[in-house]
Amino acid sequence: MSDFDTIESRLVNIRELKSQVEGIERTSLSNIKNRAILDKNVEISIRPEGSVEERCRSICLLYLVNQKRLIREIVQELGPERLKLLTLRMISTPPLGEESIEKMACNRNIWIDECVWQLSKAGANTRVQETGSSSGAETSENQADEGLSEILQSLSNYKHHLESSLQLGGALNLIIGMLDSSSAELDASSK
Repeated sequence: MSDFDTIESRLVNIRELKSQVEGIERTSLSNIKNRAILDKNVEISIRPEGSVEERCRSICLLYLVNQKRLIREIVQELGPERLKLLTLRMISTPPLGEESIEKMACNRNIWIDECVWQLSKAGANTRVQETGSSSGAETSENQADEGLSEILQSLSNYKHHLESSLQLGGALNLIIGMLDSSSAELDASSK
């Protein structure tokens, strides 16, 4: 299989995923507020088995939830390892869609904030509850601390890539502006 065929097959997968996400955007609000459906999609998004498309579809559905209280309730029930997994997957899964991408990006940030807050709370609660030698508390604290450090590293990488993209976008806009300007000058001089 040549590189072109590989790229073409990936583009087909991306188009299919985009159409699935557009279908998710049209999901009725009653489904988005249904706690059982949301819990199921959280499970799908963090389980190791299943396809990437399935996980992405579930995560994008979660991005449609804009009720902070509901997000907090869901996040509070997850343990440190599951919180870490959900957060890392959300960091690496951009919001996809046509019209509501800004809303989804904002909701994505709420999910990530709530997960990080819950992880830090879990680590702090474990430290406060630690009296003597309770290995279970130490294990939970270590999981929370490791999860937080991994998430912070992932967020740092994401920020770097975002800034690079913005710089590249700025450079492209500058080049386009220069080309437009030189094109206008050529048109003016040819008259």
